[in-house]
Amino acid sequence: MIRPRGGDFCYSEAEFAVMQRDVQWAKAWGASGVVFGILHPDGTVDSVRTQILTDLARPMSVTFHRAFDVTRDPFDALETLTALGINRVLTSGQESSVLEGLNCIAALVERAGNRIIVMPGGGITARNIGKIIAGSGASEFHFAALGSQEGPMQFRNPRYSWAVSSAP
Repeated sequence: MIRPRGGDFCYSEAEFAVMQRDVQWAKAWGASGVVFGILHPDGTVDSVRTQILTDLARPMSVTFHRAFDVTRDPFDALETLTALGINRVLTSGQESSVLEGLNCIAALVERAGNRIIVMPGGGITARNIGKIIAGSGASEFHFAALGSQEGPMQFRNPRYSWAVSSAP
């Protein structure tokens, strides 16, 4: 994930420079892909900066993350990302969860065809994945490991936190 800070997805020149450096590092260290998203203040895809990062990333795979979910128009954003050669877009269908955005996701998958992968992500669980597969038409899905399960470990380092973040 190439993201210089939390918050919105409109980045300063300094933050964009950090993103460029991070893409170069990911590539140098052999990553198979990067995930990022950059928007203009008006909620449209920053196509110039997205293209710069995409060009830096190649031949790695490029995914546009859930910044997509706060774009002004998801269908315009999809066309922009397709034209830029992005491999996939991660989306909850512009809603808080994939289940809520399922109709939008299905429409995006249909519009995308074989040009770009639309990958649902956000609130997918073992209990709802069947409904999401059936309702979306998508071929790739993003799960987040938001919980933990105790194993047989007996020693616990008191300086290390085992807490798993549930932030999106």
